[in-house]
Amino acid sequence: MKFSEFTYERPSIDGIKTGLTKLLEEFNAAGTSEEAFEVYKQYDGALSRFSTMSTIAFIRNSMDTADVFYDAEKRYFDEAGPQVAEYVQNFSLALVGSPHRPAMEKAFGKLMFLNIEIGLKTFKPEIIPDLQEENRLVTEYDKLIASAQIAFRGGTYTLAQMGPFHEDPDR
Repeated sequence: MKFSEFTYERPSIDGIKTGLTKLLEEFNAAGTSEEAFEVYKQYDGALSRFSTMSTIAFIRNSMDTADVFYDAEKRYFDEAGPQVAEYVQNFSLALVGSPHRPAMEKAFGKLMFLNIEIGLKTFKPEIIPDLQEENRLVTEYDKLIASAQIAFRGGTYTLAQMGPFHEDPDR
């Protein structure tokens, strides 16, 4: 399958929040490790779908920064990503404090939990506006870099098109 054939559909931020909240409740109510595993798989799948759509939007936007549709989608994910991070944080806290942690560590490895614990130290809901602003500024910078035009050897090139000249023996 070619990348151009991948289907893109904007995920609903409210739907993601509602779904992750429901899964967190189910995870906390899990009576057995098997139930906890099943809920975790659903949680991982929900995040994977969100991440996939975000990645498709990002790549298509970077392929053509003038595309109005994917420009809007990139801005959407710039805002939505930090909001979803709060729900990931809540689920991560439940995972590390779960009575099912030993069984999950056995299945997924201790490294997964070590990475989760490190990730818990890097996010607080209070920084969501800062993360959104950072995303906006990075996107603005990326567009500026992508739009740069350089006159060189009788032609006009973008920064990406200048790459082959770095390898040219006559640099």
